[in-house]
Amino acid sequence: MKGCRNCGHWLDRSEELDRDDPNTNGKKVTLGECRRHAPRPVVRDLKLSGKMIGFDFPLSPSDGWCGEYDPCFD
Repeated sequence: MKGCRNCGHWLDRSEELDRDDPNTNGKKVTLGECRRHAPRPVVRDLKLSGKMIGFDFPLSPSDGWCGEYDPCFD
């Protein structure tokens, strides 16, 4: 089945999503990093030190999908 959890570019971060989605059919839904493309710049607002620019991969749910799915590879 196509989906982020089965894509070779997706890295599971083992962070469970807090949602009740009937489309998951009782499967655990977690967040992961899509590593299909390079990390993207993000601005973080840090309470103590102000704003900081960093780079992160986009997050997606394990049951998500996109048009660039690639089966798991070794």
